[in-house]
Amino acid sequence: MGRPELQFQNFTRGGLKVELCQTARSLGQLWQFRNAIFRGGMQGDDRDIWDETYLNFCIKTIDKNEILGCFRLGIFPSGTAAVHGYSAQFFDLSPLRVFDRPVLELGRFAIDPQRGNSDIFRLAWGVVTQLVDQNNVSFLFGCSSFVGTAPKHIARVFAIFVVTGILHRTVGALSFMAVIDWRRHWRITRTEVRPICRRFCGPIWALVEK
Repeated sequence: MGRPELQFQNFTRGGLKVELCQTARSLGQLWQFRNAIFRGGMQGDDRDIWDETYLNFCIKTIDKNEILGCFRLGIFPSGTAAVHGYSAQFFDLSPLRVFDRPVLELGRFAIDPQRGNSDIFRLAWGVVTQLVDQNNVSFLFGCSSFVGTAPKHIARVFAIFVVTGILHRTVGALSFMAVIDWRRHWRITRTEVRPICRRFCGPIWALVEK
């Protein structure tokens, strides 16, 4: 996997800024933040081998330089090459072979559960958009984590996604806007839909909810 071309524009919004983590200090802070989110603050940090080749970003407060969110991304020259990425550990990515242009893997997306807001998603999506344009990316992919280990808490919402075909089409704002109508039809409460959609489509759902 080649390192993505990047002419990074330093986005700011709502008292927040985006920082590309390149120094040992900034990466160390990033890994500690990820450890708190994904591992519950257990001993150690959240680094792995993909941090060596992927681009890591932090979203911080401008005034105190505190991390409120983070994400990383890597770009592969084609869908076939994506088998060397993080998601390939858990999923069969062979369907991505149809893409003969670069594909982008987005992952390790996390926000502070106490202080997170939709501006974090907007800043992250701005960076992703830059990289998509600069690298002629044809497809975005990644995997997502869900809270808990009991499928029954999310099964009804995912059932809607399957029946309506939302899991088989390219993610778009209109698709997720339609979830609101499906919620009424299937008698699913907003409380059930919100956590799933926020994790499933990230930035797009943040814009829909605003």
